[in-house]
Amino acid sequence: MLDESHSFVDKVNSLIRVDWDGNTNFEAAMNLIIATIAINKIQKADIPSTLVVISDMQFNCANKLCHSRNTVYENIKGKFSEIDHTPPTIIFWNARSDTTDYSVNVTQKRGNYIK
Repeated sequence: MLDESHSFVDKVNSLIRVDWDGNTNFEAAMNLIIATIAINKIQKADIPSTLVVISDMQFNCANKLCHSRNTVYENIKGKFSEIDHTPPTIIFWNARSDTTDYSVNVTQKRGNYIK
């Protein structure tokens, strides 16, 4: 757990020492953010306009939607729409050069991919 009183450098060093033998369930994380927005009635103006995701892009299947032809971004966009919000522009920064998974395609607005 990251302590709010620690410096940025301390937090980075703590993350470096974490055993990363786990999974990345990005849609589940976004679902928690969307639920928090809905439950707390957070206003659109108070939601950041951009989200930077630095990952190996190895997102696991969070639900039955992963078997559809939708990208991760399309699923997230739909969930924001359900709560009458526009999703932030999401920049997916691929930190792993050999991955072939893409969270967004080139025709989608408000979703960007850096490799």
